Amino acid sequence: MPVAASGFLDLPTEILSAIFENPALPAHTLHSLSLVCRRLHLVALPSYIARHVDAESNLTTTLQSNGRDLLATLQSALFVPQVTRITCVFPHPCCTSIVPLLPHLRRLQTFITRLPAVEHVTLVLDASNSADMCLSVGDDKGLEAWAAHLEALLNCIVRKHCKSLALVHGGQFTSAYELRPLPLPSRRAQLLAPVQQLLSLCRKTTSMDFEIAFRRDPRQGLIRIGIDMPPAVASAAQLAFIDIQSSILLVPPGLQWTLTALRCARITSLSLNLGVLKASVWSAVAPLLASASLYLTSLVLLEAGFVHESDLFPFLAQLPRLTSLTLAAIMTPPIRRGGNLALPALRTLRAPPNFINHLLRTPAGLPALEALCVQWAFTHTASLTARLGPHLARITAALDRHGRAPTLTVALHHRIAFYGGLAPPPASADGALDLRCLTRVAALEIRATPFAGEPVAEISLWIACFPRVQRVDVRWVDGAPPEPAEVDALVQQTRATEFLDRISVDGRIYYI
Repeated sequence: MPVAASGFLDLPTEILSAIFENPALPAHTLHSLSLVCRRLHLVALPSYIARHVDAESNLTTTLQSNGRDLLATLQSALFVPQVTRITCVFPHPCCTSIVPLLPHLRRLQTFITRLPAVEHVTLVLDASNSADMCLSVGDDKGLEAWAAHLEALLNCIVRKHCKSLALVHGGQFTSAYELRPLPLPSRRAQLLAPVQQLLSLCRKTTSMDFEIAFRRDPRQGLIRIGIDMPPAVASAAQLAFIDIQSSILLVPPGLQWTLTALRCARITSLSLNLGVLKASVWSAVAPLLASASLYLTSLVLLEAGFVHESDLFPFLAQLPRLTSLTLAAIMTPPIRRGGNLALPALRTLRAPPNFINHLLRTPAGLPALEALCVQWAFTHTASLTARLGPHLARITAALDRHGRAPTLTVALHHRIAFYGGLAPPPASADGALDLRCLTRVAALEIRATPFAGEPVAEISLWIACFPRVQRVDVRWVDGAPPEPAEVDALVQQTRATEFLDRISVDGRIYYI
């Protein structure tokens, strides 16, 4: 009796699953198999999704211009995976029209609508890491379409109980508005300007404040179009943190959405990349952000060196509830015109030494400080102890003078090479070596870029500069990590002390 021929679908489900989980099987093949029949759909699709959603329910997808990506697969799925965090990278926009990008916004919105909830969302609005002039200008029709799609997507995310939202890159329609030219003030207007500025900071932000600072660029269009968050969405929002690394949410039309979120959704944590804005634009945006940040307690300012201290200090002065502040900036000259800044509720501060020293000039500065991190970036020509030591000495002296005793951390950002970083410790006024400031350091954070041929083990000499350090965290950035043998050499050359018996390298603990 002839034996019936067996086909692919006759294989047991366990064998099919083992085949589909093979990394050598292309993702597009899994996608095609999931469309053949219900059985293959239920077996192939989980294997396909597992390549994009990790064990912690984090989904990462890069949208393709041809539409052949994860979202296209999930649109035809009979089930939607549980997702906690979404990172979505959009293709580089067409430089002549916003139209090709709009379907991608709709597709992501459709997918998020099917989810019961999502806690964290990151939108990378330009895969090419471009925040330049591509689609930064456009006519009324294009701007209206962009604003409508982006507003619908952002509010959809908020409706799904999102707790943190990040927006990265992209410059779509960021030049559609321009700053209003300021008229030459009369003598009377000059005298009343400080009073008017104080009143504007005390009242709630409204769309009228927004219109005073910006106007539609008449060369592109006349219709004033904004992106907003409806009151019903804002009142029910669980959004607590916004990470803005694109000018899209810092200038019109997106600025209106940001101000509404800060004021009505009760945002408590905010991260801003100041390098995406021109200094003149920040001068106009900063008062609007400050007056809307009624509930802000945590603030991170990236690339703060792009903003002049005369604009930065008034902004911070309007945030009396701040308990945590991170100021990431390259080393800048001493602050001379920043004015006094107390920050009475601040408990945690991460900043360059010049900023810290300025805040500690008076006894009123930082009265509630509990944790202080001195951020230091240096090159191969800089001597670690000889250059950082005097700054630490001034900081510790000011802390002692004002009766402050925060936990002291030093964060080293070394981006050039490892050699040449050591020299004798700094000399005090009488010529004796002053090591007291170095012994005050309880924790050390090292962010370094390893270069081929450079002795990674020399980082142990940096650690040795701080004899009472209790915690060391080393992480590699902007490059391939060193070989395991080099890490082993670093661990072997790091000396254990009565305060330090282990170090962390890229999240892994090594005992010394």
